[in-house]
Amino acid sequence: MRDLVNRLVPDVVQKLDGDVLRFDIPLAQLEGAAPKMERDHPLHPLLVATATGALLLAHTAEHVRHWIADRGKP
Repeated sequence: MRDLVNRLVPDVVQKLDGDVLRFDIPLAQLEGAAPKMERDHPLHPLLVATATGALLLAHTAEHVRHWIADRGKP
């Protein structure tokens, strides 16, 4: 799972009506921020993936909010 997340997260691209939103979140920093005891835990990759997903969702929501607001301006 860690390899999958490492490959996907830096290149996540969302397209909305021709507009491209790009997100570059360095997963290595998320992994390195945890204490060694947590990094060695067997569920650590899943927890990092979950945290990364939550960050992407929040980041996407913020960009979509701005995108919608900009589209409403004359």
